[in-house]
Amino acid sequence: MALMTFDDYFKKYNGKYIDFDGAYGVTCFDLANDYAQKVLGAKPFVGLYAWQIFVDYNKQPDKDKFTKIVNTPDFVPKKGDIIVWAKSLNGDAGHVAVCTGEGTTTWFKCYEQNWYGKGDACTKLQHNYDHILGVLRPKNQEQITGKVEDKVTTNTKNVKLKGIDISVYQNNPDFTKVKGAVDYVIIRAGYGKYSSQKDERFERNYSECKKNNIPCGAYWFGYANTVDEAKKEAQVCLSVIKGKQFEYPIYYDIEGAMTRLPKATVSAMAKAFCNELEKNGYYAGIYMSRIPAQNLLDDECIKKYTLWLAEYGSKLNWNKTCDMWQYSSTGKVNGIGGSVDTNYCYVDFPAIIKNGGFNGFKKAATPTTTTEKKELAELDIKGFKKGDKGFEALAVKTLLKLAISKKLVSGSVDDTSGLGGGSIKIVNALLKKWGYKENGIAGTNFINRLYKELK
Repeated sequence: MALMTFDDYFKKYNGKYIDFDGAYGVTCFDLANDYAQKVLGAKPFVGLYAWQIFVDYNKQPDKDKFTKIVNTPDFVPKKGDIIVWAKSLNGDAGHVAVCTGEGTTTWFKCYEQNWYGKGDACTKLQHNYDHILGVLRPKNQEQITGKVEDKVTTNTKNVKLKGIDISVYQNNPDFTKVKGAVDYVIIRAGYGKYSSQKDERFERNYSECKKNNIPCGAYWFGYANTVDEAKKEAQVCLSVIKGKQFEYPIYYDIEGAMTRLPKATVSAMAKAFCNELEKNGYYAGIYMSRIPAQNLLDDECIKKYTLWLAEYGSKLNWNKTCDMWQYSSTGKVNGIGGSVDTNYCYVDFPAIIKNGGFNGFKKAATPTTTTEKKELAELDIKGFKKGDKGFEALAVKTLLKLAISKKLVSGSVDDTSGLGGGSIKIVNALLKKWGYKENGIAGTNFINRLYKELK
């Protein structure tokens, strides 16, 4: 059965009576299950009462299709969210509905049925937040928006740089010709967990890039099955790239058999590899094909690390942040015989990496003049920002509170799980103190630096 979009679904069913299970008459639970199945492709929720959708979230058969978000004072639901009332609403069943995206911190609108307890049809109503537990937010936002997003990037200057990635399989490129054809090159450093697995052309490819002033990065092809093996791969990678300078990130290449492992395992291995590199001063990222990345990378990976995604065609069907897109494996570039992978990059990595002191570069001096301050580097280009909620955001706030208590910075933050204006003021105050652009982002580099100052 083809899935419907949010708009198509409620255009068809608004004003209709939906009896999904054929039992107990028309209930709010029927609407939630029918919507989840026809729009999101999710299996029916389990539980006798509506509130159990939220309270017993971990028991739901398709919980991985949703993100559980707890109601807080600054919470506003999004279009497509399944919102759940506690049993305190009516002393028993609670209630469930589907949000339209209209609302503020004091009211919201949703589609629902049986609100009045009379088996009433699906209709749009407005409510306050009394008795609200929170929402289950669909991860597949394409069905909510009704469109597949084109390339999404963190870059605000509309940078679009053309690059290639090469390995031993490109033999011996003529870099004097490559130089005029591309903006950057990503070089395979090696693969696996043994030092003998360094790419045979890595040293030549690196030295030729430097000789011809071509900015470069590197990638390490993984085939780990466990977190420990991923750490070993990172350590071998570090030994190979030691002493060199890279203007672009060092990527962990996850493909092949690794993509047949469980999501939790793949995400944990990606974090293990990248964390090892970051501990040693490198700007780490993840390379994957788009579909495996969509299915196997958790939200923490997507937020913490720069992504390089492969999908061949006219666009990248990814509605989150992606800094580099491999759009073809059959590219033709002057100086290279045969085909080569071609990529677009949307971020000025050389500036970020050099100014931040990553990948073998010394950190740029703190600006002093007005002109220089306008060109401050960003410590992170992605990470936690205003409006983010949940346990991870709460953990960031805990670090900010510790920073305040140790007098690293002045200010205050509240006890909610969301990052509001107060939290972002603290983030910006610390960024200013460290000599970085006040962009309100608490990413991996921010968290690591703050942690070190708190130790």
